[in-house]
Amino acid sequence: MPAPLRLRSTSDGAASAAALRQLGRQVADFRPAWQEARGPLAQGLARNLDSQGGALGVRWPPRVTRSSRPPLVRTGRLRATIGSATLGTRTLTSRRLVLGPDQRYQFVQHYGSEKRRIPARPFLGWTEAMVRAVEDAVGRHVERQLETARRALGGAA
Repeated sequence: MPAPLRLRSTSDGAASAAALRQLGRQVADFRPAWQEARGPLAQGLARNLDSQGGALGVRWPPRVTRSSRPPLVRTGRLRATIGSATLGTRTLTSRRLVLGPDQRYQFVQHYGSEKRRIPARPFLGWTEAMVRAVEDAVGRHVERQLETARRALGGAA
């Protein structure tokens, strides 16, 4: 657990206020945490796909055709996009990380389609390991920012 943040008062209240505002901006910008977490998240999504839903606790229905291919594998583009932290990153901002494939059929595969007689094969879910990866990355980010503030404000550790 990080040491408590101790602030020393100074005669320059404006400088202290500016330093605290800067700390608030740095802590609120989660891009470093998202950069750290997106690799494990992409790996988790790939594991969901590779385990045919088993990692999420929902086994997929078997293929209806006699193909030797596993379900959801025709070209491998969906898997390649999901398994890549770079290719799978759709949005990365100070407050939001969106990972997932950029293929148009991803949601039909995930939720299924009665019209097309495609059963739902969920793979866009979070496992406990994925949740822990994000929690750990965010925790480390906040600790780093607080330590930086502690040093900048002259607080004792």
